[in-house]
Amino acid sequence: MKKRSRENTLDENKILYECLFCCERDAFLQHYWRLVYKVIKEKLSMNQIPPIKEDIEDLRNEIFIDLLNKNHKKLWAYDESKGASIRGWIILIANRYVENRLRSKHYGSLSKRNDRISMDSIWGDMEEISPGVSKNNPKAALRKELELLTQKRLVERNIKKLKIRDREILTFYYDRGLSREDCAECFDMAIGNFDTAKSRAVKRLKKKIMEDPEYQKC
Repeated sequence: MKKRSRENTLDENKILYECLFCCERDAFLQHYWRLVYKVIKEKLSMNQIPPIKEDIEDLRNEIFIDLLNKNHKKLWAYDESKGASIRGWIILIANRYVENRLRSKHYGSLSKRNDRISMDSIWGDMEEISPGVSKNNPKAALRKELELLTQKRLVERNIKKLKIRDREILTFYYDRGLSREDCAECFDMAIGNFDTAKSRAVKRLKKKIMEDPEYQKC
């Protein structure tokens, strides 16, 4: 058990280091994504508030923005000498954040469910590159399903080929469901600058996909 705990600590230190010094924020998000969701859900339940999925996800987005914006100011504040693990420290921050939001007069208007965007919608932002699937297949539903699977595979494979900044911009906006305003705050940009960066990242992804052998066979 001690060995496993030490390995977990080493992993967390590595993730934090890469987030702060190498801008590998997505690994940080992936590692603590479910943990923060669980903390929020339990905190809401303890306060006898229905743990609505959309509200939990919105709170989670807010917490990660709070951790990552202003050049990771809150992450830099972590002090291992005070005895808390990084995991424990994240739990503490999440709990405090939810407590503060619950005291807020505007908690009832928390949900932003109309702003949610899925990774699938990235395809709609890449005009005129939809891969065709054999028209000889008479089953339109199956053909559409195969087309969607192809699109998903092309996006997932080629987004990994982008630079870290482009990859994170697309992941935060399309996959993590952050709004334009939240993304701009997270990347410390004006909204207009974020829109430009996102548009350029989409174009670079489009170029990678069009060069993909699987796309060229479609």
